[in-house]
Amino acid sequence: MNPISAQPEDLLTTEQVMDRLLADETLRRLAVTCVLPAVRCGNEWRYRKSDLDAWIRQNVGATA
Repeated sequence: MNPISAQPEDLLTTEQVMDRLLADETLRRLAVTCVLPAVRCGNEWRYRKSDLDAWIRQNVGATA
């Protein structure tokens, strides 16, 4: 997906990503080493919700 074509509601801020990761103990532990795909929007980074969801599914499944 081209970041330019992403809908604003599909992109999360760093704070939104951290809120989501810190809400779960397993994800909180993984967040320390987390490297998520991101897109640059001006001078800020944004994260696709679908990429974050896929990362969570992959990592939570690996720790179960």
